[in-house]
Amino acid sequence: LKSVKSTKLKARLKHVPSCCFIRFGVLVRTAMGDSDWLVRESAIDAMAELEDERCIPYLVDILHKQPDLTMSVILALRQLKATAAADHVAVHLGAADPDVRLAAINCLAEIGNKGFADRVGVCQEDAVHGVRMAARALLQKWSIRARASAALEGDSPLEQLLLRVAEADADDLILAPGRRAVLKRMGRIEPMGNSELLTAHDIEALLLDVLT
Repeated sequence: LKSVKSTKLKARLKHVPSCCFIRFGVLVRTAMGDSDWLVRESAIDAMAELEDERCIPYLVDILHKQPDLTMSVILALRQLKATAAADHVAVHLGAADPDVRLAAINCLAEIGNKGFADRVGVCQEDAVHGVRMAARALLQKWSIRARASAALEGDSPLEQLLLRVAEADADDLILAPGRRAVLKRMGRIEPMGNSELLTAHDIEALLLDVLT
């Protein structure tokens, strides 16, 4: 019965017309007052699947008021790419539950920015290995992005290409005359976006620039 109830609620939330979002809010508040945890979680899942940014304030409110739904809300905010909620998620980097800390780091990887580096940095010494590794990987990712942004100001063209390789988590950069620059990632060849056809002279210039 509980499963049927949560499924029906989820369907109702997902089919509220966009012009009737006030009605949607009433349904959310009703669901959040239900004693059945599964019903409340189903409402959160429905909001994530709607992919409507108007759901974000409701989720943030739930995040503050219902601690037993913290994990579900963080996952939903990540799915919605809710950048406006990043600060609310960052609060949970210090949660007692390591799964919540890990979820917060992974969420910030999607919706955060290097402005949260100090707060994520605390997790580099976390007692749980998975949390430590996730924090360090995210900080490295933000560092690479920062370097890539600064590349236009000083790095050579080849160094800029290599930074893009690192930012894409690729393994190799492949340059060949008559072709665009490509990446090799997980054994697969992928074109590098916004690259032009290279001539033999172009490749020689790229290499000589860092050799001299």
